[in-house]
Amino acid sequence: MNDISNFILDLHQDMMRGNLPPWRAEAALLERGVESPDHFYPAALARRGYIEESTGEKFSHLQVMEKPYLQPWQCPKDGIVYNLEAQEMDLSCTVCRSALEPYNGPLAGYAPLVASYVVGLEDYISYCGRITVKGDVDRDFVNLTAMGPGMSAIGLARGCFLVNRYGGAEVQVEPVAGTARCMGYVFADQEERRKARDTIQANLERIKALVNERVAKVGAEVVQVEFDMDSFGPDYFLYICFYADVPEYRAHGEISWSVGEARQMTDSILKEAGVDFNLSVIPQGYDGDYKPSPSNRRGRRVSAQVRIPVKDMEKFLGKPVDRFLAFIEMDRRGVEKLGWFFYTGMGAEIISGLYKATRVNPRMPLTACLERIYAFVDKGDLVYGVELPTVEAGVWSSIEGGMPPTGREVMRIMGLTNVREFCANLAAQVLAGEFNLASEIVREKLYSKQVNRLY
Repeated sequence: MNDISNFILDLHQDMMRGNLPPWRAEAALLERGVESPDHFYPAALARRGYIEESTGEKFSHLQVMEKPYLQPWQCPKDGIVYNLEAQEMDLSCTVCRSALEPYNGPLAGYAPLVASYVVGLEDYISYCGRITVKGDVDRDFVNLTAMGPGMSAIGLARGCFLVNRYGGAEVQVEPVAGTARCMGYVFADQEERRKARDTIQANLERIKALVNERVAKVGAEVVQVEFDMDSFGPDYFLYICFYADVPEYRAHGEISWSVGEARQMTDSILKEAGVDFNLSVIPQGYDGDYKPSPSNRRGRRVSAQVRIPVKDMEKFLGKPVDRFLAFIEMDRRGVEKLGWFFYTGMGAEIISGLYKATRVNPRMPLTACLERIYAFVDKGDLVYGVELPTVEAGVWSSIEGGMPPTGREVMRIMGLTNVREFCANLAAQVLAGEFNLASEIVREKLYSKQVNRLY
């Protein structure tokens, strides 16, 4: 036990002195003679101690597994190889329920739960370095993520180091987010639809007042009501979409309930005016509810970019910067050929990893995973950036839904205190990850036989 404590202390001190990258703790222990899998646990404890000392915050809810590694097993009947957590109790095949046996084949060996594992019993949290942001938000953040297996966490940490070397990420964050909900009507003819539209417009102020009264509890306010029409066969459609600005919350639930109540009021208004309609509904396909569309107006726009002198970039790449820009354009056009409307690389993986680690609302950030990458040369600098057009996030444990203690703890350790900081960190992480990925591909350091798995 004393030997383990000494190893942990030595690693911790080396990290604080800057002599050991935190994600190399396992390798350092193996070099010092610690045998696998006994090196995983002290490496995680050393990383945790480093984060606690460097941030001044303590992990209280998030704990370190005593056996933070995967162990290979094999079904003797089916031949299936399983990588199971070392503490797994159900050692049976999920296909035939036969008892598994230790696997000793060519893939045998222990593996980390995730790269640079720090803490977490259910979700495995990786440490991905720090990122400096400037502009609309000026802060340094610790990066914790739940991206899962593979080397993504290492690539993200490396990207943060590169971005920080050139002053950090320049971020732009919209001061308010947008939220939307649509009510709709189906009519038998165009004349009834026209009368309905005129009637609703004549009573729009009282309808808006009802919506505003309900959404005020989250600081939201209706800023626009949009009318639209369409038809299909014998049916004539009328859309009435309410758009509201909200500073801190996601406000999706509040706008939904308020517009739902406004629809009931509108039903009564139309009936009193003698307007006939076949159906009164909430056509959520129109208002962008989890719809990955460039015209989706929900969420908050945020962007991050870094400026690097062309000479420095060419020295780093070992190639003219034009080759880097050519790769970006080649990749973008590849996305277009698939029929997608935004150029996106690994951003969705980074975005979902942060949402999963922090447990912010929404739990499934589909629309927030939209991303646009851009790169160009300006005044002797390479400008590389990412834009996230529709980030939906509510970071409070509130009427919108409770956040578990683990999620709040992750945000506290990271230094996130509000939605705008969450968005700034999110964009900066995506920038760092995408920049590192593109650079390594152009440098021909990735996807080659020289690159092996982390373990």
